[in-house]
Amino acid sequence: MKLRTKIFALFLAGILFSAGLSVLATAYFGRKNYIAQEREISAQTLGALADNLKLKTDYVRQDTDTVFWTPLVQNALDSLKTGPMTPETRAFINDSLSPIMLAGDYISSILFYDNYGNSCICLREGVLVDSGVRAQDTAWYAAAVAADGDWIYETAGGGIVSYTDDDRNVVSMIKIVKSKDDYTSCGVLMVNIDEKTLRRSFTAFSGDKSSYYILSGGRTIFRTEESRAGDKTLSSILSGKLTSSVNNGALELYQHQALDISDWQLVSVMQVKTYGLTINWEPILIVFLGNLVFLLLCWRFITMHMTKPLKEMETRLADAKGIPEDFTVAPAQTDEISNMKRAYNHMAASARELLVKTREEEQAIQRGELELVLSQVSPHFLYNTLDTISGMILSGDAQRSFALVQSLGLFYRNSLGNGQQTVTLGEELVTVQNYLEILNTRYGDQINDEYHIAENLRETKILKLTIQPLVENAVHHGLRPKGGAGTIVISAAEEDGVLLLSVLDDGVGMSPEKLQKIRQSTSEETPNFGLFSIRRRIALFYGTSDPLTIESREGEWTKVTVHIPLGGGKAHAQAENFDC
Repeated sequence: MKLRTKIFALFLAGILFSAGLSVLATAYFGRKNYIAQEREISAQTLGALADNLKLKTDYVRQDTDTVFWTPLVQNALDSLKTGPMTPETRAFINDSLSPIMLAGDYISSILFYDNYGNSCICLREGVLVDSGVRAQDTAWYAAAVAADGDWIYETAGGGIVSYTDDDRNVVSMIKIVKSKDDYTSCGVLMVNIDEKTLRRSFTAFSGDKSSYYILSGGRTIFRTEESRAGDKTLSSILSGKLTSSVNNGALELYQHQALDISDWQLVSVMQVKTYGLTINWEPILIVFLGNLVFLLLCWRFITMHMTKPLKEMETRLADAKGIPEDFTVAPAQTDEISNMKRAYNHMAASARELLVKTREEEQAIQRGELELVLSQVSPHFLYNTLDTISGMILSGDAQRSFALVQSLGLFYRNSLGNGQQTVTLGEELVTVQNYLEILNTRYGDQINDEYHIAENLRETKILKLTIQPLVENAVHHGLRPKGGAGTIVISAAEEDGVLLLSVLDDGVGMSPEKLQKIRQSTSEETPNFGLFSIRRRIALFYGTSDPLTIESREGEWTKVTVHIPLGGGKAHAQAENFDC
């Protein structure tokens, strides 16, 4: 794909992405804000309805207290202590109930029952049927007595009164009326609020897009005409698990609020208007078309001033062999393409110089890596040997101290001596013998050593400290774990132009899992550092990828073989460059 095509596609993808993101953002945040506004409106409406209900009940409290605490009504109530109400008393109480009825158009009826089953009824409309059940025999009477003159709330007329219309429910406020003098019970007052009047109040506040429910003890005691929620849904709303849902393609918002009336809960189900959830496509389309025109103009400009010069550079570079010749740039040209050509000319000159320096530094880098690995031989061997010599001198064992010092000197003369990276195989074996003599002096002649070396191989040049780290590894990881005593066998043989140097110990050996782990190890953090060191050094010096072969049998032996190419490899081709 050409650059100008890519640029055009990139611009187009950016515009499409921007347009899509704008649509999604507009839809998401618009919907979110609209729902938040509608929820706030619903909460305010719910609060207003709750306040309205509380205000109605407060009016009932105030009006009934005003009437029943007057001296005349109290005198009438006192007459009920000694017997049932007379017709005169009934007429007087009926007249006293009428002002309460007239004070609130939401009150549908008021009833007063004396303690003998007689009643007075003040009714606004309809036909109210008395079941004939005495108030003292109802299920709620004990709760009314326990309220001690305060109001309790019941539905369905408290089970003793009902309208002849089956579809009319009654919410009743009930209290025990007491004498002002001795506070004894004179009867029961029931103020009934027809749910029809409640429904009118709810509709006046919220319109026809919402439905409301009043629940008590998880049971629905009132609902508006349009019922949108079942008992299970209402229970989830009260528990806070459900705040909104989609019902028949319409979004519904749910809220609830506790009323200051018994344990009543007011629940609202508001249907959100769909027009608030739609996307206004007109401004989005205008912005998209404007961006598309701008894209075409930018694409034309980029094609004329960028892609054409870049195409010329591409052709020049494609036809070049190796590092191309420098580009010709007019001094007066200062645009980005000309500056890019100047930068390329500078980079090409630097690349030519770098190639020369790389060839010169390659050998120095390899030498540095090799010397770094060699320098990592642990100094603890020297420290411990010097401690042993100090102990011998203090104990008066001069002869053994002298022999140990000589062995130590020969060991470090051969391993660190004249700065040469290579030694003969015979010289390397002398280093190994001095090392073992030092260990046997320190640990009491516990290590036996055997050598199977062909005489014609003793003058073969090998990398310094090739065998000694393997012997040290065999002592510490093979013989030491089983007590320190054992035999180490060192062999050398030539096979197909490769010198095979092997170190065999009869120590503890290794499990197959441990052997596999050591074979795959590529870090100096492995506990068998000698194996890593010799593998790394020989790989650097001779240019071989895997110069070690490790074999073992758990509990019996371990054998490590080093493969060194004879007459080849980097050491023989560049020996003078590696030696200091």
